Amino acid sequence: MTNISFSPNDKFIITGVSKCKNSLDDETNGKLMIFNRNNLSKPLNEILFNDSVIRTLWHPKLNQIFTTTNNGLVRIFYDEQRSPMAGVRLCLSRKEKKSKNQNDFVANIDPIIASSSTSNSIDEQRNIFPENRKDEKKSSSLHQHLVQTIVKSNIVGEEDPRVELLKHAKEAESNSKWVTPAYVYAQPKPIFQQQIEEENDDEDLLPVLKKHRNK
Repeated sequence: MTNISFSPNDKFIITGVSKCKNSLDDETNGKLMIFNRNNLSKPLNEILFNDSVIRTLWHPKLNQIFTTTNNGLVRIFYDEQRSPMAGVRLCLSRKEKKSKNQNDFVANIDPIIASSSTSNSIDEQRNIFPENRKDEKKSSSLHQHLVQTIVKSNIVGEEDPRVELLKHAKEAESNSKWVTPAYVYAQPKPIFQQQIEEENDDEDLLPVLKKHRNK
């Protein structure tokens, strides 16, 4: 037994026929039969199957005919001009994916780095210049070297600063460029302060008292 289906415009009817044997042991193939709704006496078209047709469906939107057989297969029929690009046509437009052969393999030829080889290479790098690491003085940085030279050049002797200045007094008098010409006419003889007055900081801390005005 099988069902019947109508076309989307209700002008045609489709149904399936099962595979069977007649009295002369001659097998008849399964069929998909298409009839005109107004004249059911003779089918318009017959599509032969090697198996029995169980169910049929004429899809109203896709305009494609679906049939199922007793061996679990699904067969679909469509018209390239009347069927839209959907349903089974959408699947057929895709390219078939190439199946990967499981027997194929890619050999990895990258070098393997073992833990023992890495430790040996590190020890070799440490022993390249072992004599340079025995003396700690050689490990000073460039910044430290520059600072030491600047400090040595700026060190003043332990002599009195006044004595150091008086050494250049004669040269300043004979070869005066800036200070002496300004005092040639106003103060020809230099006058120096003989005594240094000590400042009393306590007087600055005393409060300032205001006098009241007498009316």
